[in-house]
Amino acid sequence: MTVTVAETPKGYDLDQLAQELAATTTTAAYADLNGIPGVVFDNMDTMVSGFGMLTDNNGLITGVVSAPSDDQYEAYKPYIKNILLSVSPSMPTLNWEDIEADAKKADPDGDFVTFDEIHLKMWVPSILTAQELTEEDAEEGCYGYYSDADEEFGFTVYYYDDQTIAEYAEEIEGYDNCTAPVPTMVNGYSTFTYKNTEFDTSSVVLNAGKDCVELTFWPASDEDFSRLTTYMIASIVNN
Repeated sequence: MTVTVAETPKGYDLDQLAQELAATTTTAAYADLNGIPGVVFDNMDTMVSGFGMLTDNNGLITGVVSAPSDDQYEAYKPYIKNILLSVSPSMPTLNWEDIEADAKKADPDGDFVTFDEIHLKMWVPSILTAQELTEEDAEEGCYGYYSDADEEFGFTVYYYDDQTIAEYAEEIEGYDNCTAPVPTMVNGYSTFTYKNTEFDTSSVVLNAGKDCVELTFWPASDEDFSRLTTYMIASIVNN
């Protein structure tokens, strides 16, 4: 798969791009790319997908994703959706190297835990310990449940088969009790975060190709634990 991003000549706007694409065998549509006016397009003949989006100075940036064969193009379609999902005018970024010192100062006894089955590693504060999973938990895709002794604070780790991060974001947008997904880069990985106001939780959803991983933390309303949640999210890396 090849990804190309370029700035178009001045005076070339979104409408012109859409009109030119519509005059070919390319399927094109206007789209809201995380708050940015844009166009998304797809051409099965040339095995190319892409987007065009406005810049702050009213310029236009286009991105094109191509594959060398029909089979590879079909296989890469979920990744193409992830690329479009990641487009943002000011995407929040979290890096462990920027936050590690603060996390260790907040909890010197915190340490990394590994979820081998899903190749995930994350720093966890010492107040949280692993709880036993039931058969029902495992059947539902739960790979981790950590909490304090009173279960007032904690988090879960779920792996969702055959659901891309883009598809899950669309699902979340349909829930009245959930905030809009916020695309976020975590140690270079494409993710999004959101909150569930009904259950007082905050979540981060990680890209896993055609699947996705969700970590949900609670309570989101507790200021001190929210700070620890930020440290945990910022520490997530592939194992």
